[in-house]
Amino acid sequence: MIIMSISFTEYSKNRIRTETSDKNVVQEMNHAHFDFMRSMEEIGLKDCTYGKLLNWSLGIAGESGELVDVLKKILFHGHPVNRDSLIEELGDILWYIDAIASSIGSSLEEIAEFNVEKLKKRYPEGFSSEKSINRDKNTE
Repeated sequence: MIIMSISFTEYSKNRIRTETSDKNVVQEMNHAHFDFMRSMEEIGLKDCTYGKLLNWSLGIAGESGELVDVLKKILFHGHPVNRDSLIEELGDILWYIDAIASSIGSSLEEIAEFNVEKLKKRYPEGFSSEKSINRDKNTE
């Protein structure tokens, strides 16, 4: 392992060298947005917009971070278990999941059923570490 001493100024110069330009980001986003909207229209989901999905996806990430923070405080900082806080954060995550599900023409029930079927195929005898480590992702 090579250990180097680098200043933050030098680091910033190197980071900037690999940064995507604003022009490229805007072009990529416009292209992605156009492709997304066309794909959604092709499958009959005109109400599912790029902006909504981005907002809801970021909402899941943010609320998941809040849940993790509550758990961190319980597990590592000695805070008492607060069931209501856990339920509140899980509810916030569920709100965003339901918003995405509804926008793609699905439901929480359909997602739960799909997940249960996937897990039955993956672990027909119940969970095992061996099956988890050696699972064939191509057959799922």
